[in-house]
Amino acid sequence: LLFPTESALPPALKVRIWQAGDAYRPLGAPGKLKLQDLFTNYKIKPALRRLLPVICNTQDEIIWCPGLPPAHFLKITPSDTQALRLTYQPSVLSTQRPAPSAGT
Repeated sequence: LLFPTESALPPALKVRIWQAGDAYRPLGAPGKLKLQDLFTNYKIKPALRRLLPVICNTQDEIIWCPGLPPAHFLKITPSDTQALRLTYQPSVLSTQRPAPSAGT
């Protein structure tokens, strides 16, 4: 995922988990959409939703959540000369299922 670095990207980013009521304007959308609706539209399983990081600026505006489009206000334009690439790779711990307990 690429973001312009010259003006729109804040100097600091915050990473947090999804919270009820979270909403932002995804790239190309006419207005704000709730993350809950986007998770459903993009078929992101409920168990995975609480594991995905939500990347925000220091004003707590959502910039990106893996599996979803980036924020519209950070779209790259022809005048941008530099960009920041963000990637997401789930940790091994977050993707492993717990072992079944003995005696059940």
